[in-house]
Amino acid sequence: MLDLSVSQKDYIEAIYVLYKQLGSVRSIDIVNHLHHTRASISIAIQALVEKGYVEKINNRIILTEKGNLAAEEIIKRHCVLAHALQSMGIDSETAIRDAKQMERTLSDQVINRTAEVINCKKLRTQDNICEKELTFINKVYGTENE
Repeated sequence: MLDLSVSQKDYIEAIYVLYKQLGSVRSIDIVNHLHHTRASISIAIQALVEKGYVEKINNRIILTEKGNLAAEEIIKRHCVLAHALQSMGIDSETAIRDAKQMERTLSDQVINRTAEVINCKKLRTQDNICEKELTFINKVYGTENE
């Protein structure tokens, strides 16, 4: 994920979440979700296509395996940080909001050490997301465990 800008990570996360919610993703869905212009969405999606994170098929935007792995990693990082903040007594809403901002700047080493300190077991489900991450996704994005 080192080749992704903060903005590109936001797009990948949005595509992942919208796919979970809608079953397929179009550019207009991303426009409505991120409140960006169609032009900026088009440019961003093309860059993600060139990097191999997404494909465009019949006006649908689909995460590749690489894109899905990146999205799951971004969400995992949010989850670990939100749970760490909650373990310090921060309310859930603030922890989730701040975790999303913190994730952008912290190294993998910090995230991994934080996961160790809060004893995040990272028990995996069939979807390769831990139970805590599924709870986090449902809380933040209103998606259902599939």
